[in-house]
Amino acid sequence: MFIYKILVIVQLKLNNNEQFVGISLNITLELILLALAISIIIPIIASAIPLRKGLRVTASEDLRSE
Repeated sequence: MFIYKILVIVQLKLNNNEQFVGISLNITLELILLALAISIIIPIIASAIPLRKGLRVTASEDLRSE
């Protein structure tokens, strides 16, 4: 869908259509929302991975100490 919108923008730009500005603003807004979603999701995933490894290491150290 996103590639299709880019193709529409290129076509409208070639036709010098006035709707080009509105559609490009729509794409820009989608890119900003996508970047925000990625910037929220990646730290959550990144923070969850070391926690799991840390819990495993702690559990194995507890077994050794007994």
